[in-house]
Amino acid sequence: MIAMTDDPNPRPAAARWGATPADDNEKLSEQALRASREQLAAALAANQKILDNSHDVICTLDRQGVFLRVSRHVERMWGYRPEEMVGRLYLDFLHPDDREKTMEHAEILALGEPLNGFMNRFLHRDGSIVPVMWSSVWSESDRTTFAVGRDMRDHVAAEEKLRQAQKMEAVGRLSGGIAHDFNNLLTVVIGATETLAEALAADPDLAPVAQVALEAAERGAELVSQLMSVSRTQSLTPRTVNCNRFLEALLPILTRTFSKDIEVRMVAAADEVCCLADPTQLTSAMLNLCINARDAMPGGGRLTLRAVRAGDGVVLSVEDTGEGMSAQTQARALEPFFTTKPEGKGSGLGLSMVYGFAVQSGGRLEIDSAEGSGTRIALCLPATTDCAELPLGAAPAAVLARGLKVLLVEDDDLVRGQVLRQLAALGCEVRSCANGHDALDVLASGVGVDLMMTDINMPGGLNGRQLADHARLLDPRLPILFTSGHTEDPVLRSVGHDPLAAFLAKPYRRAELARKLAELTPERA
Repeated sequence: MIAMTDDPNPRPAAARWGATPADDNEKLSEQALRASREQLAAALAANQKILDNSHDVICTLDRQGVFLRVSRHVERMWGYRPEEMVGRLYLDFLHPDDREKTMEHAEILALGEPLNGFMNRFLHRDGSIVPVMWSSVWSESDRTTFAVGRDMRDHVAAEEKLRQAQKMEAVGRLSGGIAHDFNNLLTVVIGATETLAEALAADPDLAPVAQVALEAAERGAELVSQLMSVSRTQSLTPRTVNCNRFLEALLPILTRTFSKDIEVRMVAAADEVCCLADPTQLTSAMLNLCINARDAMPGGGRLTLRAVRAGDGVVLSVEDTGEGMSAQTQARALEPFFTTKPEGKGSGLGLSMVYGFAVQSGGRLEIDSAEGSGTRIALCLPATTDCAELPLGAAPAAVLARGLKVLLVEDDDLVRGQVLRQLAALGCEVRSCANGHDALDVLASGVGVDLMMTDINMPGGLNGRQLADHARLLDPRLPILFTSGHTEDPVLRSVGHDPLAAFLAKPYRRAELARKLAELTPERA
C-alpha cells in the first residue's frame, strides 16, 4: 500500500519507516524457527507417547549409571514412579548378586559395543525379584546410554514350570521303573510270607514273627504305591463320589485322630456335587492333605474341609490357619522327597503323591499360601452329573471251584514259582510257561484251559497283549487275567471293554487272586 502525501517522490511505507530486505529475512527465519520448534515439540510429544505406552522400560543413563530419563512403565514393572528413579544410580535398584556382571557389561557397552539379550534382576519396591532382558547402546556424542528393558517374569516362570514338569516326568519314569521291579519282588515276598503265616498259625512263638514280616511287606507295597502315585502310574478305579457325603465320612476320622486344640469343620456344597475318582485313593489323598494341615498348626488352629462345584469340575479343599509356606517352599512343595519336617518325620511323598493322583484322575492341585496366613490346598477333579453311587462295602469272599485249569504265563522265575504255589493252594490245576510262544503251543495242543493268567510286560517278541490276541484266535471265549507291576500300560484301557478280561496289579494277596479268578469264571462257581 502507498501512503498519500504531498511529497513529489513518494516512497513505500515500509521504506519510510526504515525496513530493509534483511528485516524480511529475519521475519522468515523467526517463522522457520517457530515451525521447527513446533515440529520438535510434536516429535517429543510423540516420543513421550511411545515411552508412556511402551510395555518395556525405556530409559537413558549417564556415564556413571545415573538415570536421566525413565518411561512410565517402570511403575508397573518395578513399583517406582519415574521421578523417584531419575537422578539415582541403577545400582540402587539392582539385585546385589547381579551387580558385578552388570558393571562388567556396562564397561563393554562404553567401548561402543551394543548389548542385546543381556539378563539381570532388579528389585521391585515390594521386595520381589524382577528378571529383565536389556537391549542397550552407548552414544559417544552426548555420552549417554539408551536402554530398553523387557519384563521377563512370565517367561522365566514358564521356563521354570517347564523345568519342573520335566523333572517330575524324569522322577516319575525313575520311580515307575523302580516300582515295577519292587512289585515283582513283593509279589514273591507277600505270597511266601502269607503261606508261612498260615503254616505257623498254631505256633505261639513263630506265628507273630510271620505276621510282622507280612505286615512289613505290605507296608513296603504301600510305599511302592506312593511312588507309583507320584509317577502317575498307579492303578485307579474311578467311581462316582458324592463329595458332601465323602467329607461327612472323613470328618469323624479327623476329629477322633487330631488333638482337641484343632477345630475340624466342614463347609458342604450348596447342591449335590459329585466327582469321578478312585474312592480309596481319594481318601488317601485327602488324609495326606489333612495331616499336612495338622502338622502346620503345632499350637492348634482350625482345619476346614470344603466342597464346591467349579465349572466342569469339583473342588475339594483343605484349609488351615497354620504357619503358611514361604515362596521358596511353595516352589518345591510338589517335588518328590522334598519335606520341611525334621529328618525321619516325613518321606516327602505326601503332596507329590496327591499331585500325581490329581493329574492321573484328570484334575489338578492348587496351592494358595503365605507365611503367617495359613494354607489352602485345592484338589480339583472332574465332575459328573450321575450321582448314583455304587456301594463301597467290602467285597464278598470269592467262591472259586476247585479244579480250575489255569495257564500261567510269567517270565520272572521267582514270580512264576510263587504264583504257581498260590494257584495250587486255591485248588487250581496249573500249567506254567516262561514266554508267550510256549503258551501258544500249549493252547494249540488242545489241552483244556479254563483261564489264562499272563504278565503284560514280557520279553521275547510276544508281550501279554499280543499273546492274548493270538490266544483269542484259538479260543474266542478264553477268559484272560492280566497282571503287571506297571499300571500305565495301554492294555489296561482295553481290559475295561472286554467282559472276558480283568487286571490284577502286583503285588497281591491270595484272596485278591481268588476273587479275580472267580469273577472271570462265574460258570465254575
